[in-house]
Amino acid sequence: MMSLSSLALRTACRSSCRAALFASSFPLPAETPITAIDKLHQVIETFRMTNFPQTVPHEFVDQVVTAADENKDGRISVDEMSVMLRNIYSHQPISREEVQYIMEIDLGMNPDIEDSVPMEKVKQLLLEIYH
Repeated sequence: MMSLSSLALRTACRSSCRAALFASSFPLPAETPITAIDKLHQVIETFRMTNFPQTVPHEFVDQVVTAADENKDGRISVDEMSVMLRNIYSHQPISREEVQYIMEIDLGMNPDIEDSVPMEKVKQLLLEIYH
């Protein structure tokens, strides 16, 4: 099994994800607006299918989230999630504001009292792609 380091995340997808990003295996109807969470799922699944197709989704998500936790505190901040997405897709189609939105709305982060969420919450959100 291939392990995902921060360097691997930065280099594995530079060119291949660009072409494949919106040719996702989860296409949305044309009239459906693409939300931040839809973009997140597209980026993650495109990266997995392009670079790690043999990796089981659960193991892939675990490795990506673990690599994203740069300070190894068991939590993922908005900055860490933004860096992770920039590393796997150099033209990051998900803005920092969209990452903030995902962290607050989809992951329940209260920006008044915290600046990160537990890794397990992020893993659960990313695994929703496969359910």
